[in-house]
Amino acid sequence: ILVADDERDLVAALEELLKHERYTVDAVYTGQGAYDYASTGNYDCIILDIMLPDIDGLEVLRRLRAAGIKTPILLLTAKSDPAARRSRRPSSPSATCFWTACRSSWSARTRPSIWATRSSRSWRR
Repeated sequence: ILVADDERDLVAALEELLKHERYTVDAVYTGQGAYDYASTGNYDCIILDIMLPDIDGLEVLRRLRAAGIKTPILLLTAKSDPAARRSRRPSSPSATCFWTACRSSWSARTRPSIWATRSSRSWRR
């Protein structure tokens, strides 16, 4: 699994959770890093922050899809307002789902509450 986010505490928490579940995790902290790693096509899943410092996650997503990379991508956002999330969604259904997480609640010892939305269906994890 590739995790791309500039919030290092959040990345550390995700890495710990995923490794605990026996996933192999690579972490990057920029949009260009996310694109470079993801373009290899060697990942089963990509967790991609929308608001990366150099290239935003939606642009990384567009470039990956244009390059023919079909890896499932979960877009991570700190925006909890549904209207804000809708305004940031890509026009094509190229992302697998959106996760909304309160970044201030993330720590290596805290399992965050995550809202995931896929199509018109929602569930809480």
